[in-house]
Amino acid sequence: MPRKSRRSAKTTPRRLSARDRRIIDHVVRYRIGVMETMHRLFFADQELGAVCKVVQRLCDEEWLRRYPLIYPMKYFVPGKRTAQAFGLPIGRTHPLGPQSLPTEYAVLLYATQATGLLRLHSDEIQQRFDWYDASWTLAPHCLRSVKSQPILELLRIDLGGPADYVARKCLADIQLRQQRREFEDFVKRELFRLVVISATTEKAAAIQQALHGHLWPAGLRIHLAVIPELLPLLPRCSDAT
Repeated sequence: MPRKSRRSAKTTPRRLSARDRRIIDHVVRYRIGVMETMHRLFFADQELGAVCKVVQRLCDEEWLRRYPLIYPMKYFVPGKRTAQAFGLPIGRTHPLGPQSLPTEYAVLLYATQATGLLRLHSDEIQQRFDWYDASWTLAPHCLRSVKSQPILELLRIDLGGPADYVARKCLADIQLRQQRREFEDFVKRELFRLVVISATTEKAAAIQQALHGHLWPAGLRIHLAVIPELLPLLPRCSDAT
């Protein structure tokens, strides 16, 4: 009897486990996955090799696709079968672009390194906040669970531009939302927070200083977060001030 080829073995359908589904859901929600994060979230009591084996299988079965991140690291996006199952555009299976890669990576690390944070899909934002314009949901948002008052967070990722440029982009984000009366009440009740993510403490300090040069709505909460892992993905030649 002829032996089955490795290729045919890879394409043999198999039943997804509950953990397989959680991994796939995670990559769909965050638009990107990395081994270290999946290990911490889904394999905390096992060695890194366990997650590598499972993720490799999910790639072989076309639930996930891998691309280079920062050598030797890889990142994962939804595969062809996941796109079909979730009704995602085929573009979600392609490699991320030079701006979307650091953006999605920063959001992933920010949202999964703390408890009580969850990235929201666009439809989830509008289901919870029906006054929120659909175009605003294209930017990354998280929901922070604080006691009985969930806080909506708008994330702005610093991709290496001048600090004042980042501050002006943040101001434009807020001014756009001020067009809705509901937003003013939301801010006054401290249910909205602007989060600016940068790669270094020095850049975060420069952005904070630039933010002080603008007038913000009363009650608006602004938080600066530093994610050093973002640095290798940013342009080498950039004005950091």
